[in-house]
Amino acid sequence: MNLIYPSLIGFLLLLSLALPAETEKIDLEKALVAPNFEYPFGTDYLGRDVFSRVLKALSIDIGLSLLIVSTSAIIGILLGLISGYYKIFDKLITPIVDAFLAFPEIVFALVIVSSLGPGMLTIAIALIAFGWMKYTRLVRGLVFSLKERDFVTMLRSIGASDRRIIFLHILPNAIPQTIPLITYHLGHSIVSISALGFLGLGVQPPTPELGAMLNEGRFYLMSAWWLTFFPGIFIVLLAFLFIGFGNSLGVRRYVIRD
Repeated sequence: MNLIYPSLIGFLLLLSLALPAETEKIDLEKALVAPNFEYPFGTDYLGRDVFSRVLKALSIDIGLSLLIVSTSAIIGILLGLISGYYKIFDKLITPIVDAFLAFPEIVFALVIVSSLGPGMLTIAIALIAFGWMKYTRLVRGLVFSLKERDFVTMLRSIGASDRRIIFLHILPNAIPQTIPLITYHLGHSIVSISALGFLGLGVQPPTPELGAMLNEGRFYLMSAWWLTFFPGIFIVLLAFLFIGFGNSLGVRRYVIRD
């Protein structure tokens, strides 16, 4: 495993949480100041420090992404276990998953956010409502394979309960296969959160968010390039680090626990 990716992710998160951030301090006399020693990322049209706002936005986007992915993974893995082990539930769950996965996630999220109104909670609900399906499909396929293996047959022959087989033997062998998907999903969630923020449907002002900062800066592309450059760079960087971390992990082999 390449430790560069998680180390950089951890460093960015700690930096965003540790450094004091005066994100709402307005000083119109210093509006649109270019990057310098006092303001490394410059200031925005209200004279607010872009560096501190980017740091605050990092913690918000990463925290929201962790919430979305962890909740989606828990729901999806549990439904995948049930769907893969019990055919009667598979006939109900799989058609729902297949139907919704036919639609782009961002379109699905836009419908929910437009209906419920913008905000952090709405973003989480919208992206969780779609995100769990990836895990369900993956785990379902893994369970189909695992439940036919000799160790499961042996457990059934000695009278082990379905609960014991699923949670003590099948689940530990399925979890490692979901880790690359989890890291990819974290990067994808960062991009989705930023996209909704850019459209004005995500985290609402005055709370800083990378996508919303991009939207604010687009009116000053020619006169204040730093307003879009730094938020955009960090969106790409976060997505690259999470997806790169997942690719470096690869897919682990089954570890049978008899």
